[in-house]
Amino acid sequence: MTSDDAIPSLLLPLTGLDLMLPNAAVAEIVPYAVSTLVPHAPPWCHGLMQWRARMLPVVDVQAIEQPGEATEPPRARVAVLNRTDDSPTQGPYGVALSGAPRLVHVTREELKLDESQGAPGMTIRAHWRQSPVAIPDLDQLQALLREAGLSRFLLAANRPTGTAPH
Repeated sequence: MTSDDAIPSLLLPLTGLDLMLPNAAVAEIVPYAVSTLVPHAPPWCHGLMQWRARMLPVVDVQAIEQPGEATEPPRARVAVLNRTDDSPTQGPYGVALSGAPRLVHVTREELKLDESQGAPGMTIRAHWRQSPVAIPDLDQLQALLREAGLSRFLLAANRPTGTAPH
């Protein structure tokens, strides 16, 4: 892969680790503003936040990857991610960040895969320019949101006022 074949990507900072995603996966970076807690939500769900006239869940990827480990949850910004499937019951969702993302151009030669395996939602560990990065499996993250029952809650939260559920 030449520099002309570099993939425009974002490094999304967590605590001690960056997520690496192609630009196309990220709809927008917004200030952290979780406004609604979700009853009985898993510990990795910070709650819901308003984005473009809809509610979306905000998740802590490190809490998914390292359950039970006490870390200060990232709360500086939220990366709003586009969904990767055609599910009518699930829209975009947010990933809590600890700082500002960085735009990078990634080539195959610069990305060195690790042999270690992450937890659900995190499938590839790598080093990019000698820095550790995690490349999340967005399909698995979306599956975790569905399994946690957040999709049903989102349907209710995003239904126009006065409409009944189907």
